[in-house]
Amino acid sequence: MLSYIGFESKEVIIAGNNLNVVLAGKQSAIDMVVVNGYTSQRRSDVTAAISSVSGRDLLKSPVTNVTNSLAGLVPGLVVQQTTGRPGLNTAALYIRGQVSSNATALIIVDGVERTTFGDIDPNEIESINILKDASSTALYGLKGANGVFVISTKKGKEGPARVTFSSNFGRLSATKRPEILSAYESAMLLTEGQMNTGEPRTFTDEDLAMFKSGTGDKLLYPNVNWYDELVKDHWWQNQQNLTVSGGTQNIKYFTSFGHQFENGNFKEFKTPLDYSTTPSYQRYNFRARVSMDITNSTNFEVNLAGRNEHRYSPTGFTEYNDPAGAVSNGIEGVVGRALKIPAWGQPFFKEYINSSDPAIIGLDGTYNHIVNYNLTGINSVNPYALLTYGGYAFTDNNVAESVFTLSQKLDVITKGLSVKAQFGYDATQMSGKLQRGSIGYFDLNRTTKELTPVAGSYNDFFGAPAYTRSGYTKTNLQVFINYARSFDKHNISANLIGQRELRGATAAEAPFANQGLFHSSLTIMAAVIF
Repeated sequence: MLSYIGFESKEVIIAGNNLNVVLAGKQSAIDMVVVNGYTSQRRSDVTAAISSVSGRDLLKSPVTNVTNSLAGLVPGLVVQQTTGRPGLNTAALYIRGQVSSNATALIIVDGVERTTFGDIDPNEIESINILKDASSTALYGLKGANGVFVISTKKGKEGPARVTFSSNFGRLSATKRPEILSAYESAMLLTEGQMNTGEPRTFTDEDLAMFKSGTGDKLLYPNVNWYDELVKDHWWQNQQNLTVSGGTQNIKYFTSFGHQFENGNFKEFKTPLDYSTTPSYQRYNFRARVSMDITNSTNFEVNLAGRNEHRYSPTGFTEYNDPAGAVSNGIEGVVGRALKIPAWGQPFFKEYINSSDPAIIGLDGTYNHIVNYNLTGINSVNPYALLTYGGYAFTDNNVAESVFTLSQKLDVITKGLSVKAQFGYDATQMSGKLQRGSIGYFDLNRTTKELTPVAGSYNDFFGAPAYTRSGYTKTNLQVFINYARSFDKHNISANLIGQRELRGATAAEAPFANQGLFHSSLTIMAAVIF
């Protein structure tokens, strides 16, 4: 089987030493329309560096964020995913490499500049075109200096109503789990280091023998792999989508409804404060795109999209006092502490967890909250206590995006002349809640086995919640004058584009304020292609 990009695959039988195979070009690839944001051209007419990815290719990757599905599909594109946290796993995309800290590319969705496209349901995307060189990004000026991603969503096609439903379920797991030293190995190496440097020994030979045999009192000689105790071996995600499309010669429509849920990697522990101890992400997507031919030369299109994103996380070990900060930065601290605490550092009694018995709950809040400052240092925390008593945070992000387009052909003036007006309105509102719990820590006296409460710490109910709310609106008006004409074997196209954009943001913590911050810009662009 022989294949090459832009050509039909061909299967041949090898006979002899010399092989001469001619591949036929794919007509579909030659005639494919490439969208560069403001205009479109046939692939055969494009000389600029533009790569295209179809929506069908995006659906082959079982990922929850579209940006991650581009890995390996575009030559020269660097896809860097720095976190796998549910709902915050957008990959950084670099078309020309990471030449600076802000070398991110411009994003255009259906002709309007947007901040991200990762949370668009992949079932809504028709194609993604990546503009790489100065020729393809010239119309965008300095904004396109790091390349441009042009995302086109699906349109309705003439024909009877077509209903499609898709559903997928995924099982996730870490590519590699850290290998943690046992209590005996860790204590032995600590003792060896102390003897080499002349420091007082933490553990006696009898202590090391107890760690090695594993028969000692679990309160004094624990052997706890905190990472394994807190983190699941695997977790789940699921995604469903329903689309309805079709239309007549004059009216075409496409609608999409999507749902996605991704669970986190922490185990679900029962907590007296009654909140989930594993992070999660849930998203609902909606899109409706309707195109109407008002006359033979006039077309009006409405493109409405919306999504609701719910991000949840235990607060864990975070210094942030706002919901968004706690959701995006709290859980790593729990993982970090779990990996740093030696297996002999703190005991963990599984028989006390996930109980409804008040007496057992009391034991859980005591014996599973030991920090052992005398052994592990004053900055130690108990990761299980952090997870089950630290509190939680969530954010709800509601996004509405709309584009209204009116196109008029002016062939009555001269063939190939047309004008188009496009108005886009986007509105985003984010709200969140953060509620911390009170954690009581205990120190252990290894001689008497007495537990002493750490000063200033105590197990209690939630403190006062913290709420945030912020908003963002943007209006975008574009006016196009286009001319495209073919003369025998020669093609000429010219574009004059004017764009006016107004952005406004309401201040956080002032959900009902009428005043905000506004930014406006006016851009005029022109291009001629022969």
